[in-house]
Amino acid sequence: MKKNNSSVAFILVGSLTLLMTGTVALAGATKASKSEVSAVSTPLCTAEEPGFFGLKAKGIDGKEVDLSAYRGKVVMVVNTASRCGYTGQYKELQQLQARYEKQGFTVLGFPSNDFAGQEPGTNDQIKSFCELNYKVTFPLFSKAPVAGEGKQPVYRFLTAGRPEVGWNFEKFVIDRKGQIAGRFLSKIEPMSKDVVAAVEAALAQKPDTCR
Repeated sequence: MKKNNSSVAFILVGSLTLLMTGTVALAGATKASKSEVSAVSTPLCTAEEPGFFGLKAKGIDGKEVDLSAYRGKVVMVVNTASRCGYTGQYKELQQLQARYEKQGFTVLGFPSNDFAGQEPGTNDQIKSFCELNYKVTFPLFSKAPVAGEGKQPVYRFLTAGRPEVGWNFEKFVIDRKGQIAGRFLSKIEPMSKDVVAAVEAALAQKPDTCR
């Protein structure tokens, strides 16, 4: 009888140990599963800032601007001048800004004196001219070369392997991923059918949310 009782007690203890071991193993498996789900659902953002959004430029006030601040937006880069036959395009550039700004679009103006000396003013004079005459609200940058060996980094990127900018008010549309989505010569108005179509097509792209 004692032998039988000892056997029963041994079996019960063994069963309890097995049950506890199984519970711990199950808990461990559950914990591992949660960890795996977390790892899978968290995207890895290891890529460097792509294209245009990896650049820097000086604002109209002389302070450095990191263009990654515009990442995920659609951007139109325009080299401007205050005494050009195309200077009136400032009006349509501002109209374009107002129409699409809330959708994630902005114009960026880059004054330059490269062509026929048609931007002789200082940065302060350029800013005042744009605000007073065309009510410009989009960002302006410091006057700097956009062509030739001394051109600024933004224009080295825009014209890498491509023709140089040939005159004032040439327009580049940059998509949400920082790549060139369109280029338009000076004579093409900012609110023209082709320019608007390029801007809207770029805006239709899904924003890059990996930051």
